Amino acid sequence: MAMMNSVATNTHHPLHFYVTLPSAVIPHFNKWISQTKLRTAGLTVKPHPSKVPQKRPHYAKIYIKDIFPNLKGSFVYLEPDVIVQGDISELLSTPIISSYFGAFTKDCFSSSKHLTLTHQYYSSHLNLLHPAIRALKIRPNTCIPNTGVFVSEMHLWANASHQMQELISSSTINDPIYSSMGDEGEAAVLAVIYGHMVPLPHVWHLPDLGLKAQVSYSKHFVQSAKLLHWNGHFKPWSRKAAFSDVWLHYYLADPSGKYRPARISL
Repeated sequence: MAMMNSVATNTHHPLHFYVTLPSAVIPHFNKWISQTKLRTAGLTVKPHPSKVPQKRPHYAKIYIKDIFPNLKGSFVYLEPDVIVQGDISELLSTPIISSYFGAFTKDCFSSSKHLTLTHQYYSSHLNLLHPAIRALKIRPNTCIPNTGVFVSEMHLWANASHQMQELISSSTINDPIYSSMGDEGEAAVLAVIYGHMVPLPHVWHLPDLGLKAQVSYSKHFVQSAKLLHWNGHFKPWSRKAAFSDVWLHYYLADPSGKYRPARISL
């Protein structure tokens, strides 16, 4: 809800949100939206398909075309631990070369490279000995992209999605496509977009804010970023997180009181 509000607040262009959620929470989500200023924004809400495992919503990015078959043209993918401080239309206009699948930020080349990143290379996420992965000739020490924020064209992503699903199908218990730090969904995305992505402008993605409880950025530096991303364990709605005040600024309270950030005392 905070992510959507930040997007809507900071653009003057028409918006349409395509949201996918577990089917059980959709009625509450729709009621929540209807009682906030976001009720005037364009909105399509669809349940996660059965292919998305429970408690692994990040798999949904693989099935965007299946979930929203009428979606065409350019789109911005955002996970919920994001706050957008710039005009999203600028990010949407990021040029994508037709032979690539999208624009991503590489984690170990991000502004937060001074942090201790223990899973920043392909070798930590992929089983490079799996036949289908080995055929891609991925260099083990290649920096992984952050897949929680990206820009793509729907026809390009549909092609990538098909390849991702084939990789997932080739994964077995005895010979998985993922390594110690990953899972099948993330491994499939990382493998398919390897060598087929353009860089996302760094001002449009300040990641790793959730890797530690405190991050040594200046307030001015965080304010100047157009998109903040709390990927990692420390989320801005939890009790300890860096710059959570920015997230709380955009949070829209649940009228029913069912959901409440841990940082807001009862």
